[in-house]
Amino acid sequence: MPIITVEAENSGYVDYYDGVSPYATVHDAATSSWTQNDVAFWVGQDYYGSNDYWLARAGLIFDTRAIPQGATVISVTLSLYGKDDDSDTDFDITLVDGSDLADTLVVADYGDLLDDTTSYGTVNTSGFSEEEWSEITLNATGLAVLQTAITAGTKIRFGLRSSRDISTTSPEIAAPTIETLRPNAAGDLTEFSPHPGTGEANWEDVDEAAPDEDSTYVYGGTKTDLYNLPNSGVGAGTIWGIKVYNRVRTVGSNSANHRIVIKSGGTQSEVHQGTILYGSWVTRSATWKNDPNTGVAWTWAAINALQIGVRFTPGVGSGPRCTQVYVEILYNGGDDNYESAEFYGSDTAGKKPKLTITFNKPRKGQVWIEDKALHCFDEYNDEKAFEAADSIICYEDEVVSHAGNMIHN
Repeated sequence: MPIITVEAENSGYVDYYDGVSPYATVHDAATSSWTQNDVAFWVGQDYYGSNDYWLARAGLIFDTRAIPQGATVISVTLSLYGKDDDSDTDFDITLVDGSDLADTLVVADYGDLLDDTTSYGTVNTSGFSEEEWSEITLNATGLAVLQTAITAGTKIRFGLRSSRDISTTSPEIAAPTIETLRPNAAGDLTEFSPHPGTGEANWEDVDEAAPDEDSTYVYGGTKTDLYNLPNSGVGAGTIWGIKVYNRVRTVGSNSANHRIVIKSGGTQSEVHQGTILYGSWVTRSATWKNDPNTGVAWTWAAINALQIGVRFTPGVGSGPRCTQVYVEILYNGGDDNYESAEFYGSDTAGKKPKLTITFNKPRKGQVWIEDKALHCFDEYNDEKAFEAADSIICYEDEVVSHAGNMIHN
């Protein structure tokens, strides 16, 4: 029986992350945060603590039109070359329908894959090895889908999802206990201007539990504010990390680069949040699992001396604004959990995703295109390839060709 190997013409993934949304929001989103094409691709989901989730779904596109349209598929294996194993918790990498996928993946493909839950075959990450092939053998459902594509002479599109994504199983483990602390005094830097500016301190414009948006805020460009905090009311237990929140926006035509800032001991640490443009208020967050001043886990003494804040660069005038700053102390549980795997993609020669397809060629009376030539089995069941000027008669179904004209009786 003939065997053909077809490499993916495109591989990519669509993933969602915003650092603040619960798992259900991340899982059910209609569009992704990012889209990557013709690259190594991720499948799975990760948990970084306290409403901090990431989820990735992949797409693979194969051109199987070199297989005769009248061929019968016998078996198919999808081979994926491992690049990075991040599966603290093992899961099934599940092949699903990808017929909704665009040739070049777009953000809407994230939501389009949500209802594709029927398995065409799986491989578990417990057997995953980096720099080695992992194989998914297509089941009867997957074979039927591929057979339909071959018969129709079309490309085949597959999706790849985590089994835990399909079952809507959150990657969160041991949810942490959370203590929230809000500014109660000025820190080492007070550079922004306060609004409404009626004699209040800067920290008083960002300390509210429920954001009051444009009623009170601090503003300015290329500036930083740091705020002191009350001592923790807990003071005992294992600290998993801290998560600092800023609620920000810009007005007019102004934009600014936004950084969430902390200071521990003599070390000031920033996490770049990207550019904020004119629009509605948005809440952003950054997580520090370790104390940047020591490089190891947080202590309660360090929490009590912690300063948190906000920085805009470059920013113009009153455009960049921050209306709320606070920190969550995550303790007694809530450790991160990774359930994801990365594979080499269609951009890496020798390691591209590939389908190995075993099939039966058409028999008497069937005609197909192969290698850009018309093929047929004649009355002796011998395969023939011929040009438009040739004459050949293929019996059984009385399919007749003469000078390139096909006549079906």
